[in-house]
Formats: sequence, C-alpha cells, structure tokens
Amino acid sequence: METGIVKFSPELLALFAGGENGIAPFTKEIFLQDITIAGTGYCEEIDTVFDQLTIDCILRLQRDPNNKYDENAIGIYFGNWRVGWVPRKQNTVVAHLMDAGKNCCMRVKNLDSDQDYWKRIEGQIIMIE
Repeated sequence: METGIVKFSPELLALFAGGENGIAPFTKEIFLQDITIAGTGYCEEIDTVFDQLTIDCILRLQRDPNNKYDENAIGIYFGNWRVGWVPRKQNTVVAHLMDAGKNCCMRVKNLDSDQDYWKRIEGQIIMIE
C-alpha cells in the first residue's frame, strides 16, 4: 500500500542539512554590518587558525552574556578556537538579535598579517533566516 510518505535516509537528511555540499531550503542571508575582529592577539592558536582561514569561510558567533567586561560580548569561533570578539562598539544590535534566537555568523572578507605581529581578520556579520 502506498502511503505517500517519503522515507528519509541519513544521506538524504545530510543533503537538506545545509553545510558545504548540502541544500539549506528557505534560507536567506541578511547583511548586518562589516567588522574587523577585535582581540585576535589574545588567541594562543592564532597563527594556526589564520593559516586555515579562507575568504568567504564562515565563522561561528557565540554570545557570552556573563562576560565581566561587556554584557553584550560575542565571541567569534573557528572550530573550537575563539579567534576574537565582535568589537564592543558594534555588538549591541547583534547581541540583541542573538538573544532573541536569531542565527548570526561572520563571513570572512579579508585577511591581513602585519609581519606576524597582528592578524587582521575582516568580515561581514550576517543573519541567516
């Protein structure tokens, strides 16, 4: 008997999960702002991370509302490494959006190294809907 219900396999679910080779149905990116990551000098693994970053790669944003220096703090992560922070002067709106459940991330747009002294990572904060 035909039920009209499609059986999902793990492979089919992975296809619709998005990611590098998947399809993310009904999503759109909304540009919020350009930033330069703050605090890259405090990332102990910055040299390793910097060498792995590419233009247009996506970095994860994670709220840190218990940060003792800034209640709107947002860490920026590559894998498990926090590479820096959304600058304090630019984090309020994004923090409120994230607190309201919105999915935000950063797309890398420029990488610059000042003779191995300071790693400059520029990008765009985007909201995924």
